[in-house]
Amino acid sequence: MDILFFIISCALAYLAIKQYIKIREYTSKYSPLINLDDEINKKCSEFNALKNEVTENAIVQKNLMRDISILQETLEIYSYGLYEPNLDSISSLKYKEKLESIYEQQKALIKNHAAAHCSVEWTVNGDKKAGKKQTKDYLKLMLRAFNGECDAIIGKVKWNNVVTMEERMKKSFSAINDMASVHLANLSKEYLELKLQELWTTHKYQEKTYQEKEEQRKIQEQIREEERAQKEYEKAIRDAAKEEEGLKKMMEKVKAEVDLATADQKAKYEAKLKDIEIKLKEAETKSQRALSMAQQTKAGHVYVISNIGSFGENVYKIGLTRRLEPVDRVKELGDASVPFPFDVHAMIYSENAPALETELHKKFLTRQINKVNPRKEFFNVNLNEVGELVNKMGHDINFTLMAEAREYRETLALENSMKNKTFNESDWVSNQIKSHAADFERGE
Repeated sequence: MDILFFIISCALAYLAIKQYIKIREYTSKYSPLINLDDEINKKCSEFNALKNEVTENAIVQKNLMRDISILQETLEIYSYGLYEPNLDSISSLKYKEKLESIYEQQKALIKNHAAAHCSVEWTVNGDKKAGKKQTKDYLKLMLRAFNGECDAIIGKVKWNNVVTMEERMKKSFSAINDMASVHLANLSKEYLELKLQELWTTHKYQEKTYQEKEEQRKIQEQIREEERAQKEYEKAIRDAAKEEEGLKKMMEKVKAEVDLATADQKAKYEAKLKDIEIKLKEAETKSQRALSMAQQTKAGHVYVISNIGSFGENVYKIGLTRRLEPVDRVKELGDASVPFPFDVHAMIYSENAPALETELHKKFLTRQINKVNPRKEFFNVNLNEVGELVNKMGHDINFTLMAEAREYRETLALENSMKNKTFNESDWVSNQIKSHAADFERGE
């Protein structure tokens, strides 16, 4: 068995050696061809890599040429004094897009030689080419001058001066065309129209920004008013609770004294007890009112006030406050910003004060003093009209028709006395200085 295994192993080894020798012969014989295939594959890979690189470079070159073309075009447009509008400060997408569109239209007119033109072909010493260049340079100079003027004008436009700026732009347009008329050249009306559109769009954005600021100011004012009202409610609730506690203690003390009192003293203590009960009920009512006002976010007072010394007759401010003591708000309005205090003609309580105020404002919309900013809340109306409307809306309120205007009327009387020289002016000046000595020392 071992011999058989040995013979088989030897045979297999012989065959393996023979196969190895044969492979070596083939490898030696065909190695140049094998190496050539590898080289071909290698070169093909290198070629494909170079081909891809060339394709990528061609794309890069194409993009660069496009960018160069855009830059050259932009520089050419800049040479006419037309620059891209600064839109970084503009938050409204609507106005940004509008200004970008106007700018592109201006560019198109310049590129198509429609922003400015000359009605004749000039020559320079008989040279048409030189004449054409001179005309192009002259038109470019006209556009640079006009664009520069327009940029300065648009840069100065505000919500309140657009008409003046428009006239200035038109004058600049006419002045340049008048000077260029000797060369039979002129700026086109289409280009002027686009510049005016740019001016008005910028103005509208300025106006919108102004309105947004006014809206924010009004909101902030309302927030401050709400905070003051809330503090008033909280203080009123605390004060009422403190008063209730004190009255209850006093009541207990009086009750104890009643039990120990004689028949004659009892009547006195019972009257005192009754007085305490009335005060306690009033304190509870105050507390409930303050708590109710704090919980009702729309409850408040709509006031109708006037200041004839500051604004004249038949001018009324119709506003609202959620203060527990609404007259405090009226006093604040009559601060140092106006020469005389306001007079209250009506103070209307409503569980939905904003709706009542809005309804009154809508009714008198066409008679508001400030037709641009209705949030100023001043109206040129007859007080009887306001009263009738309020009563129709279900509020049975008596209006004070006559404004007291005490300080104003006293001032008129003093001025009349000064004119007629019926009083000692030097004594009056001296008294004024003495009465306001502290204010003068503070420099107020």
